[in-house]
Amino acid sequence: MSDKSGGRQGGGSSEKNGPNEAARDAARDAGLDKDQAKELHRQITGQGLTDKEVRELANEIKNGQ
Repeated sequence: MSDKSGGRQGGGSSEKNGPNEAARDAARDAGLDKDQAKELHRQITGQGLTDKEVRELANEIKNGQ
C-alpha cells in the first residue's frame, strides 16, 4: 500500500512525539481553556495538519473564529 501524503505517516506533525504533543503545545501557547483544547483536538484529528496549521487553528479558536 502506498502513502499518498508524500512518504511520511503518523499524523502529519513534525514534532518529535507526534500530533498529540503538537496539539497540547499549541493549546498551551494559545492560552486555550480545557474546552477549547478539546475543540482543537476534535478539529485536527485525522487531518494531517502541520504544526504551523495546528497553531493557527489554536489561535483562531482562542479568538472565537
